[in-house]
Amino acid sequence: MKSKHAYYIPQGTLLAAKCDDYMAQYFIDFLPYSELIPLDNFFSFNHESDNFELICPLIKTVIQHKKSTNECDLFKITTSVNAILAHFVKDLNLSHDKFKPFLQAITQINANYKSELSISHLASSIGYNGEYFSRAFKTAFGISPQTYIINKRLSVAKHLLLTTDLPVSTIATECGYSDPLYFTKAFTKHMGMSPTLFKLATKTEDL
Repeated sequence: MKSKHAYYIPQGTLLAAKCDDYMAQYFIDFLPYSELIPLDNFFSFNHESDNFELICPLIKTVIQHKKSTNECDLFKITTSVNAILAHFVKDLNLSHDKFKPFLQAITQINANYKSELSISHLASSIGYNGEYFSRAFKTAFGISPQTYIINKRLSVAKHLLLTTDLPVSTIATECGYSDPLYFTKAFTKHMGMSPTLFKLATKTEDL
């Protein structure tokens, strides 16, 4: 990593960084502030920015207000996070015209990922049948609605594994999986390692 540079690190990435000189480092987890996750479903990113002088004050704003419940402070956080991401966004991975009809369905997924989500119910909520909805959703976003639901749940799982000491069974429930073994299987397929190994690996990287 270079001094006075900012980096976009995809969620769940195991990172080993080294710098020979002293540096102050700031990290922001976008998950608490972003409803449309995982972000890589919607945007492609540059992973490095030399606009640190512009990004640093925005990071400090997020840090300053992160524990506040005041609506004005929360607005400042959201605005700052969006401005930070704007420095890394390279391309929009979707069609504007095809995106709009599915905002309602995505909002439902984001709000109810812990519950059992029916593709047919999501489709009917925006006036489509299930088969057409699945095809059109994939055309708009490049992934099926079922894959989006899985990605959403596993994104939350990675966040909880990285930031809490909750047992895997509890994390499974928090992410909408009633069966911890099925959750472990899904997570392992997605990440190439079990939730337990993922947590251990991230702890090891922090040493």
